[in-house]
Amino acid sequence: MLQLLTRAAFESGDVERALAAAGELPAIAADLPDEDVGLAYEELAAAWIETGIARRARDGEAAATSAFAQARAQLATAAEAGLPASRVHLRTGEILFAEEDFLAATREFDRATELDPEDVDAFLDRAAVWRSHFLMEEDAAFLRGADDDLRRALAVAPSDARVMAALGETLLLSRKPSEAFPWLQRAVLADPSQRAARALLAELLVRAGRSNLEKHAETRADADLDDAASAAERAIALDPPAPDALLLRADVLRTRSRWGDALTAIKEAVERFPGRIEPRNALAAYYRDAGHGFLLSRGASQAVEAFRLALAVEGADVDLAGVRERLLGIAIGAYKDGIEARERRDLEAAAREFRLSIRADETPEGWFQLGNALAARTGEDLAVLRSAAEAYDRALELREDFVPALLNRAGVLLRLGRPDEAARDYRAWLAKAPDDDENRRAVEHQVAQAERIAREIAADPPRPEDGE
Repeated sequence: MLQLLTRAAFESGDVERALAAAGELPAIAADLPDEDVGLAYEELAAAWIETGIARRARDGEAAATSAFAQARAQLATAAEAGLPASRVHLRTGEILFAEEDFLAATREFDRATELDPEDVDAFLDRAAVWRSHFLMEEDAAFLRGADDDLRRALAVAPSDARVMAALGETLLLSRKPSEAFPWLQRAVLADPSQRAARALLAELLVRAGRSNLEKHAETRADADLDDAASAAERAIALDPPAPDALLLRADVLRTRSRWGDALTAIKEAVERFPGRIEPRNALAAYYRDAGHGFLLSRGASQAVEAFRLALAVEGADVDLAGVRERLLGIAIGAYKDGIEARERRDLEAAAREFRLSIRADETPEGWFQLGNALAARTGEDLAVLRSAAEAYDRALELREDFVPALLNRAGVLLRLGRPDEAARDYRAWLAKAPDDDENRRAVEHQVAQAERIAREIAADPPRPEDGE
């Protein structure tokens, strides 16, 4: 049970818990049959090997060297307790492999296979050395060596999922995906816990699905799209450690015009893989493409919201220069339309266009014109007047020296029954406007009027029942 717990902890990445579990093995060794004592210490040595690998990445080379020394010590104890010589050579080779002494490791694995030709682990480990050599030197001869060792391992243990998974990986490195696929599939079926095999199998399924999507773009055949969808769902079922399968599902759904479901798939990928940039890029691209679609079919307002969402995706590096250009174009067009609507006294349309312009590209001029359109409405609708004042507020936040907004806000504030604030704005306008401004005399009159009204209100404040 402790051996299983140790392996499970290492598989989950919890090095310290794995080592703690393995550390209990010597304590129970006294209660084990003589033939099992050496195996218990071998397991502890294996745990220290895994610990050394993990600590090298986390704590540096010195920590790894210390762990490998512990592994050698435990292996020596295992040998004294009667661990077969083939296993001693095997574990020694694993220590050397972890220390990246590939030549010495290979010699130990050679000796292990000579002493026990039925030990699958020795063939697996030596094949791993060959694959490592290939990754460093890109010499296909190393992959042939790995393939040979794995075929020999299959002859000994034809149903061993580890061997099938390793053979699938080797064939994939050999650029033989069609041959790799069935071995990876068999490995996962034999042992669903084979995480590496699951990931590689999912990768192959995604590749196939992408190929089917490309074919569908050319042929428009439903069968190709169905095959792409099937590949995506099979890949997702393998729970791979990458977002590619979910993003393939999203692309299939988009091709089927199921945009809402596609967005759900992309958001799931973002949530499940927060450290990966691909889902964020897919999300930004989704909103970008949706915006272009809205421009073609539903109008500018929805397009602006989609484009803004594209720009709001954090961490994405997809090219959105076209989105910014589109927003600027929409803003300019809406602003011009708003001016034209106001000139023909269609104030509701003017306000709508200025709001669209602001959403597409916020400017003080856009807010100013929105305030003007709202303030120009007939009647004294207090809600509309307050919205006009807020529009002027925002224009002045964006540009403090925007004196026309000061003047117009003062007029709205006076209509809202806030003469003190109106007088303040009028005085601010007088301080900033040129001395020869043609409106100066009128504004001075407005200051006096606002101050008079303020005094009247102070002398006879409205009662609560008077309302606004």
